[in-house]
Amino acid sequence: MTKKTPLRERMIQDMELAGLTPRTQQTYIYAVRKLAAHYRRAFESGGPS
Repeated sequence: MTKKTPLRERMIQDMELAGLTPRTQQTYIYAVRKLAAHYRRAFESGGPS
């Protein structure tokens, strides 16, 4: 299982509040993980929020 960072938790909460389905949430999380892997760093250690 993937560690749930505070940033990931916030993203999940925001998606739930937006009314996104669980499958859409999974797809978005997958896309963010792939993007982070592409840049070989966690988003929490980069740029402005």
